Order: sequence, then structure tokens, then C-alpha cells
Amino acid sequence: MFDQKANRAYYLSRGLCPRCGGKNQLAPGRHTCRECALKESEQRRNRRQFSRENGLCTRCGRPLPEGHKYVQCDECRKYVQSFYKFNKARYEERKEQGLCVKCGAFAEPGKTMCKKCLDQWHESENRELYREQKRQKRKECREKGLCIDCYTRKVEPGHTRCKRCRDLRMDSTRKYRINMKLKKGENHGNSTNP
Repeated sequence: MFDQKANRAYYLSRGLCPRCGGKNQLAPGRHTCRECALKESEQRRNRRQFSRENGLCTRCGRPLPEGHKYVQCDECRKYVQSFYKFNKARYEERKEQGLCVKCGAFAEPGKTMCKKCLDQWHESENRELYREQKRQKRKECREKGLCIDCYTRKVEPGHTRCKRCRDLRMDSTRKYRINMKLKKGENHGNSTNP
């Protein structure tokens, strides 16, 4: 009988992609090759797009209630929010203890990650793959007249982003500037006080 787990482990132990049957080498820092990673991200993007167009939750696929303003159902939103809160708490806890925020090993001095995770983070191929995907998607959106941030809404002539994404961008820029001013004020205040 075919054992999927054993088959996957066999390919991974030899540095081959289990998704395409060992035809290609694994991409650095991934469990698939570059071609399969691109196909997988395209499939996810298509599934999310299909769900949005048909009023389904982009995470579980259940129908959304009429007039629901989010792309995920309430259950999925609660789950995702709790997951993010847990990750943020774990990140802060590890950072305070001087551990790697990704894997929990001892972090490099003055850094938030260990040597292994830093090397993975700086893998140029992974970052280049992500950047290339983003460039390609934005190019397609410009050709179709869609927003380059959310990929779904039509844009006004002379703009590359929809009104909503432009407003969100402006809000985050304002918040960033305010926070930077506050930090500079705190640092200035700390330096003057004995």
C-alpha cells in the first residue's frame, strides 16, 4: 500500500521535492522546489479570488452572511486573531529572554535570531523569489487596471492603488511618523535627565 508520509520523507531526506515526485531539488529554506512553490502560491491566490467573487470565506470556504464586510467568516477571524496574539506574545517573550524569535535557540549577540535562522532569512533566493512574484503580480494588476496592493478593486485613472488602500497607506504613514516623533521625544527626554 502507498504510504504518503514515508514517500514524502524519502524525497525530503534526499533534498528532492516531494510535490513533483523528486524531479527538482528543494528551494533553499522550503519543502518544495521553486516551480512547485510558484504553482502552490498561484493556486492559493486563485482559490482566494474565487472565494471573494462568490461570497465565501477565504479560509474555510463556507458561505458568508449577506452584507458581511470581511473576507473571512467570524469563526475564522477569531481563530486567526488568537493565532496572531499567541505568536506576538511568544515573539516578545523570546526576545526578552535573548532567544531566537523564530526557533527558540540562543540568539546571536545584538540580534533577535540565531545564526541558522539569520542565514535562512538572508537567503537571497527566497527573497528574490518573493520579490519576483510580487513584481509579476503588480505588473498584471497594472495591465488589468486593478489595485497593486489588494489585487481586487479597480483603480481611478492616474492611480495604481484603490481609494481604500491609499487611505490605509496614508494612515499607516501618519502613525509611523507620530511614533517616530514620540520615540525621538522620549530619547531626547531620557538623555537630558540624569
